[in-house]
Order: sequence, then C-alpha cells, then structure tokens
Amino acid sequence: MPVRRVCAVPDVIPPSLSAMLPGTHPVSKRRPKYLNLFKIHQPIIAVISVAHRISGILLVLLTPVLIYGLQRSLHDAQGFAAVRSWFDALPVRVVLLVATWALSHHLFTGLRHLYLDMGWGTALRPARRSAWAVGLLALVVTALVGAAGVLW
Repeated sequence: MPVRRVCAVPDVIPPSLSAMLPGTHPVSKRRPKYLNLFKIHQPIIAVISVAHRISGILLVLLTPVLIYGLQRSLHDAQGFAAVRSWFDALPVRVVLLVATWALSHHLFTGLRHLYLDMGWGTALRPARRSAWAVGLLALVVTALVGAAGVLW
C-alpha cells in the first residue's frame, strides 16, 4: 500500500532522515473518518482516570453550593430550617448522592495514584485490579451512605 506524507519534504533530505522529522510521519489511508467514543471499548484504567477528572470537576462545582448551605445553616435558626427543608426535595438528594460518589471516588482514586507514584502496583495486572477496586469501592461507599438513610 502506498504511503503518503503529511507535509512535503525537500528532495535534499534522504528518505531515512525525513521519517524522523516532526510532521512527516507516514499516514495510513485506512484511518477512521470519525471518532465515536461510545463505540470504543476503553480499558478500565482509562475509565477510572476519566471518572477521576469528572469527579474532580463535580467537586469544584458543588463546593460553593455546599459552603453557601453551611454558611446559611450556621447563621440563625431560620437559615438552618431553610437548609433542612432543601433536603426534602428529591433533586437535592440525588445531587448529594452524586456528590458522595464524587468525593469517595476522587478520594480512593487519589490514593491509588499516590501508590502508583510510589511505584506500587504499576504492572498491568495490579493496575487493572486496583482500578476495578477503586471503582467498586466508591460505588459501595455511595450505596452504603444512601442506604443508611443519611441522604434519604
């Protein structure tokens, strides 16, 4: 199959050296025309990594709301009653359950990354096992908090 170059290379450079120049790598003609991320099977390590980023974003977005609720509930008795009444709404309970997942997932994945940075569990098999363990542990903690009636 013929190979085409991404950018033109002057004829004075031998082909063996032109392959090492940036931007001149051969491009296969059988590349996908679009990239559908829902049809690509990602390894568990990649899924946990993306979920770690998502949980961090959720925590950043929820922190001001939680601080406002804390400030309002500590201000006076009426503020406490108002904040307590928020928890009667189902959407608020769902958001708190998602926040619980985000916090537990981010905590456990952060600990996993610390262990990986120390060189523990960096081989593929232990890394996969720890990724599965972190994902399941975050779900178990979220389910336990939800089932314990803390949020319901």
